[in-house]
Amino acid sequence: MNTINYDKYSTMSIKQLISALNNAEKKQAKIKEKLKQELSEVKELISYLKSQIKSSLNKPRFYDLHNSPSIQKIEKYEKENQELAKQARAELNQELRSYTNENNDNK
Repeated sequence: MNTINYDKYSTMSIKQLISALNNAEKKQAKIKEKLKQELSEVKELISYLKSQIKSSLNKPRFYDLHNSPSIQKIEKYEKENQELAKQARAELNQELRSYTNENNDNK
């Protein structure tokens, strides 16, 4: 922070003092506006971080078949793409059968 040289102002005329006062008030208003903007940004960040923390605390720590995000995505995909889901299931069953048959043949 700069120190103020009051001696400089003691030798000024009234007109110069008024001008210096106006400049100081403009500078003060500018600083206030900048500080207000920065404070607003920090408040917004704090609010966002709190909401993120709160939402992460509400998530289950362990998943079962009913609340697993992966299972939910698969179920959603199956509902949206029923034909592809049937095809994928058929291919999977075919691969499982061929794998089972290969293992039974090797015995």
